[in-house]
Amino acid sequence: MSNRGAVTRLSERVYEMLFDETEERACRDISEAECHEAPRNFSLNAANGAATKFAEQLASPDLTLPWMLSAIGAPVAITGLLVPLRRAGSLLPQLAASGRIRALPIRKSVWVGAAAVQTASLALMAVSVAFLSGLIAGIAIAALLAVFSVASGVASVAYKDVLAKTIPKGRRGRLLAVRSAIGGLLTIGAGLVLYLVVRDSADRLPYVILVAGAALLFGLAALLFARIREQPGATAGGRTPFEELAAAWQLFHTDHPFRRFVAARALLLTVLLLQPFYVVLSRQITADASGALGSFVIAAGIGRMLGGPVWGGLADRAAHRAMILGGLLAVAAAGWALGFGLLPASAQRFYLFAPVFILNAIAYAGVRLGRKTWLVDYAPTEDRPLYVSLANTLVGVAMLVGSLLGFVAQLIGTGGTVALGAALLLAGVGFAASLPRPVENESPAG
Repeated sequence: MSNRGAVTRLSERVYEMLFDETEERACRDISEAECHEAPRNFSLNAANGAATKFAEQLASPDLTLPWMLSAIGAPVAITGLLVPLRRAGSLLPQLAASGRIRALPIRKSVWVGAAAVQTASLALMAVSVAFLSGLIAGIAIAALLAVFSVASGVASVAYKDVLAKTIPKGRRGRLLAVRSAIGGLLTIGAGLVLYLVVRDSADRLPYVILVAGAALLFGLAALLFARIREQPGATAGGRTPFEELAAAWQLFHTDHPFRRFVAARALLLTVLLLQPFYVVLSRQITADASGALGSFVIAAGIGRMLGGPVWGGLADRAAHRAMILGGLLAVAAAGWALGFGLLPASAQRFYLFAPVFILNAIAYAGVRLGRKTWLVDYAPTEDRPLYVSLANTLVGVAMLVGSLLGFVAQLIGTGGTVALGAALLLAGVGFAASLPRPVENESPAG
């Protein structure tokens, strides 16, 4: 009991340091009971985010898993499927899940259950790495990643609803920023581990340890999220997947700001899609790949750690501005990458290219925090899962289309693809600039 009291007091002190609770209407859109639990829930949510983000870096589909598959002899074709499977797999199923989630009075249990599936998927990946090789290993890991991604998608819908029910408006952006900053700091640690342990070794044991560690972290995250105190919510409006699809179609046609938001988010997704092409450009300037995996992860971690505190407050004040500035910063990263080739050969060193990864990570943090906060604040309470799942489903389709950038790069080159990506980012900035500032959870249709 004393330990619980100490944890509660610590949570309240952290919460008081971050927020001025004398502010008028500090809990203006959640119940009095949930307002009382906000400090505890804030701390548990932040710790949960630290665990999941650290785990995602240890088993990331854009860096760690490709290197791992290469080490165990999986075909390159399967390696190329990892990022589309991870992103589209987590986004496309959400529309079918949102109606079911709405029918549940306590929705944190959905996140906990999804995290249990993710834990099992990662544990089986570790077993696959230890005992399988070649094509069979590649198929097994890709299939497990698909299961992991679908569970992640279901968790995402539940998470945003629990966030809106347990953390008051004006606090959510900074919570996401704290999660991002802690995750960035831990990512630097993960990068150091990868730099020192993995390097170019073909030994399987380091990969088994990394993926098994990610599984343990997701298990810890599930335990933390289960301790969040969520009050029962309304269960009216639960729909079948077909009813949800009909409601989504109606929503997309009537809610014009939401439609612009989806366009902005889909175009700003280019921040993420350009990352592999930056890796290609960086590899072109150095023949020494020793420690490259760890170096890339460290650079991204620095960017995330720096970006979180900057974007959180801005996202709470005007979330669409975080999307705008994040998009512009991503354009600057693309410009840095393209301009790097103009430097004298003696100056073309990795440490001078590293700011591209840092800037891109900061930009992605801004875009991500901005779009999450805008959607949670904008969507009406009773239909928030529908808004979240529809946006994610549409962006999942956009991710599948974005996977064609690899074929585009074969036609116009890596530099041309980066330039095209910068143009798409500017278009996304234009759509984000047209978004309204959400007001008091009124029905936004129209």
